[in-house]
Amino acid sequence: MDTQYKKNNIHGRLQNAKIHRSRWNARMRGFTLIEALIVLAIFAVTMLLATNAFMIVTKNQSRFNAFQSVDEDARYALTFLTRRIQFTTIDYDFYTQQGFDLDIQPQHILALQNERQETEIFRKSGGVDQWDGGGAALELCIIKQLVTCQNANDWEKITPSDVRLNALEFFIAPTTSPWARVPGIPNIQPRVTIVYATEDTDREATLITQTTAVSRFYER
Repeated sequence: MDTQYKKNNIHGRLQNAKIHRSRWNARMRGFTLIEALIVLAIFAVTMLLATNAFMIVTKNQSRFNAFQSVDEDARYALTFLTRRIQFTTIDYDFYTQQGFDLDIQPQHILALQNERQETEIFRKSGGVDQWDGGGAALELCIIKQLVTCQNANDWEKITPSDVRLNALEFFIAPTTSPWARVPGIPNIQPRVTIVYATEDTDREATLITQTTAVSRFYER
């Protein structure tokens, strides 16, 4: 009987051990699943944050590149215009012949007379009006022997295709030629204030700049 009791006792202990082991394994499986879910959640959040950070950096880089392109174009165009104004003079005869009233400011074209007595004309790219173009680029045409600036092929684009010119305005002073041989003419050097507004084609960057250039041409 003692032997049977011992067998039953041992069997009971084994059963209890199996039950405890089963419960422990189940508990461990539960912890493993929870941990896996936590890890997945952390991974998902990390990936989301990394993706957002990448998109922000990419967008900021795109904006920076766009602004840099617009800024470089504006500086190039204004430097080009400034130098042409400095080494030429205002072609007052052109404005008179074409019926422009310089007392009305701003003007949308700039007419300069160079050292070869040629007329250099700057405008926005061609539109309905020959002189006041409605396009989005800065153009130059030089009136000379066989060039009248009547045709689109006479004009040369100065600004690149990835930059859009929104506004081009010229404030010319004085409004009458200081070289005219009539009394009462202002004795000042011709000067031009340029307002230049531009943006990239994706409209991520916009820039408005202004500068004033004085003609170095002197005639008395």
